[in-house]
Amino acid sequence: MTLGSRIREYRLKRGLTQSQIAEKLNMTESNFSSYERDKSVPPSEVLNKIADYLNVSTDYLLGRKKLKLTKIYYEEVTVGQRIKELRKEKRLTQQALAKYLDISQQAIVRWESGTSEPSSSKLAKLCQVFNVSSDYVLGLTENSLSNQICRTYEAKDESYHLVKDIQNLSPQNRALLEGIVNLMKNLQ
Repeated sequence: MTLGSRIREYRLKRGLTQSQIAEKLNMTESNFSSYERDKSVPPSEVLNKIADYLNVSTDYLLGRKKLKLTKIYYEEVTVGQRIKELRKEKRLTQQALAKYLDISQQAIVRWESGTSEPSSSKLAKLCQVFNVSSDYVLGLTENSLSNQICRTYEAKDESYHLVKDIQNLSPQNRALLEGIVNLMKNLQ
């Protein structure tokens, strides 16, 4: 698929006309049409606006990713900052956390200051104490949920996107989809 075909795909999924999007993005319909027909490539700021309006990522529109998720920006966080943040959220002192982990308070001080990092066994205990994933503690993700909880939310997220897609269908397409669903129910 091309950039233009992806833009068109999502415009149609949202039940929008070229004119509606062009007006919303403050451009001419012919200009927007040229993007869909791959006659021209939108500048990055226009591509960002199109992606935001269609609720997809620019990476998806550009063909870099199969996922159709919106952009999320992350701030780089160190392991020590993350541990300190989690400890404060739980309203634990360094001394209390050290007691839970069966280590010295000085070890917590070193972790939080960034002069050392927890061993893998202590990292596992930290994850249990804070009920977060190790990727979150290590700053590899902004998703603080444990893996089991993440899978539940991913399923809900997929359902959310499906519901949003259905809501954005034209009334005729929504009625058609409802008919298909009813037909499938009767086949079971």
